[in-house]
Amino acid sequence: MADQYEPHSLFDNDHEYFPTEIWSERIEAFAVPFFRLMIVAAQTDHEINRVVAASTGNADHEDEFRRGSVSNLARDVKRFVKANDGDLSEFNRIRPLLKSAKSHYLLRNSLAHGDWWRYDPKSLSVSIRQDRGYAGEDRFREVSVTDIENAIFEFQNIEADLYNVRRKIEKKGIIGKKRGSISHAFRSFTNAIRRFKSLVSNGD
Repeated sequence: MADQYEPHSLFDNDHEYFPTEIWSERIEAFAVPFFRLMIVAAQTDHEINRVVAASTGNADHEDEFRRGSVSNLARDVKRFVKANDGDLSEFNRIRPLLKSAKSHYLLRNSLAHGDWWRYDPKSLSVSIRQDRGYAGEDRFREVSVTDIENAIFEFQNIEADLYNVRRKIEKKGIIGKKRGSISHAFRSFTNAIRRFKSLVSNGD
């Protein structure tokens, strides 16, 4: 007698499948790092905008600068600063930091915009279908908690390095303003002396 055929199931009972209306404690191990990644990515965005504002010397540019694709982040920053007659003297330090952030932003975007369809609590990973700019097998991606933790670590380092560059730019700007103020005061003083001498001469 032939063995009875048992159909293979697409679904594994050991996995969580999305969407699910029931919150599972097994998902918390992934959800917390995911939330932290969203926070540090937003903080890095904010620091980039601060670098732009420091480079242009215009605090309003912190809100006005809007980046496009992460692939063009360094280009967008340079163009904005240049268009506003800003300081690009530190851009050689800024460019590699922005370029190194690309892969971490792409990971963040996959998690934020992709379709989560399966969670494996054993490997602590989520299977994601990416719809933006992907086709075929490249649309599917496995993201683990380790991947997220590494991205968090790198984002924090990039943000710290950008902060240090920004403080250097701001310091140069303050020194420049002080020098400009001193120079202006000196010119005003010498002009006053000339006017005084002219008045004295005319009085004679």
